[in-house]
Amino acid sequence: MDIYEFSKQITNREYLCEVSREEAKWAKDHGIVVVLGRSDDLAEFRGAIEDEADCYNGGRIFERGKKYIDAVWGKGEFTWTYLTNIPHVKFYVFDEGEKYCEGIIFDIKDLDEKPVVLTNFERIKAMTIEEMATFFAKAKADLKITDRRVVAYRGKDANENIEWLESEVQVDG
Repeated sequence: MDIYEFSKQITNREYLCEVSREEAKWAKDHGIVVVLGRSDDLAEFRGAIEDEADCYNGGRIFERGKKYIDAVWGKGEFTWTYLTNIPHVKFYVFDEGEKYCEGIIFDIKDLDEKPVVLTNFERIKAMTIEEMATFFAKAKADLKITDRRVVAYRGKDANENIEWLESEVQVDG
């Protein structure tokens, strides 16, 4: 079963009967996260993430790296809906036959950010002065700070970095 089949299994259930213990265990074992609304001030996470988030009137309930989930209260057909940039499928919860929650289901693997490989040049460009000092100390380079500029000397292979450092890095002070 995948998240699509799982959503079909739990959709259209009544409030407080959305996900059984067995289904929550299955979701946990398979890295699946279920997000749904509770009351007027709470979002619940079931499965691979077991947690809850306060969200009276809505708001950001989850954030990891660039991935997020926002709870939306009282807008549209359902009392609770969720906006997210995580790949997901929706399911529906009813309260005494009335539309209550448009929940979401996602695979926890989709939270992993793709690793970004930076060159040393890109790493140095993003560093603070303290981080540069540590970086060059570990690289056994000579580092000196002269009139608001950082200059690093590291032999013939670092010419590009030396030119960049001499011409681009400004030290706040």
